Amino acid sequence: MPYGVNALVEDGFATLEFTDPRLQATALGVLLDIGGPETIDIDTGGRRKTYRVPEGNAREAGLLDD
Repeated sequence: MPYGVNALVEDGFATLEFTDPRLQATALGVLLDIGGPETIDIDTGGRRKTYRVPEGNAREAGLLDD
């Protein structure tokens, strides 16, 4: 995964946490272009927001390592 993004992949979904806030807007824009807003679940319960997206979308956006 790129520097500044933590990712956990489980059951076909990637949970993303942006540790570098400068990456967040660009990455979310790409994810929106790929799958639309209905494919992004936002969790605000932790110390940082996390975003749960389909694993394939996260890979296509370049947010996961091969």
